[in-house]
Amino acid sequence: MLVDKDRLALHILEGKHGRVIMDEKYLGQGKVMPVAVAIGMDPSLWFASLHTVPWGVSEYDCAGGIKGVPIEVSKDHTLGFRFLPMPRS
Repeated sequence: MLVDKDRLALHILEGKHGRVIMDEKYLGQGKVMPVAVAIGMDPSLWFASLHTVPWGVSEYDCAGGIKGVPIEVSKDHTLGFRFLPMPRS
């Protein structure tokens, strides 16, 4: 949700991967959590985000199962997580 010209609000549900990461890795350590906003994403990613996926199972893999083909992701070797490829501006 757009709050004002400098701020967005984000709703993350209890028990979802993003919420667990936010609570444990960032807020629990007094850090600000970086986020990326995806506009116009593949509907399978949105659909997968609505389901509770067990910890250790990737929502990207779930979305690929829904779509019937793997979702292309990149890996950040520094931080060790997978993310959607994003064009650089």
